[in-house]
Amino acid sequence: MLVSADHLKKRTEYLFDNKIISQSLHDGLNWVWDMRNNMYLFLLDGREYENFYNASSHVGCANTFK
Repeated sequence: MLVSADHLKKRTEYLFDNKIISQSLHDGLNWVWDMRNNMYLFLLDGREYENFYNASSHVGCANTFK
């Protein structure tokens, strides 16, 4: 099942507006989704992790997951 970026962001907005998730989690989930949607693997010149993945991205994803 594919989920559009707009659909996911509407869901996180709903969860935040109804005090189900915090502002921090809302922002983190949207950030992870934006990062994921910006990775077009077939367009990369080099290895995937050399282009988009770095230590701060890894930490951001891990913190959102926690």
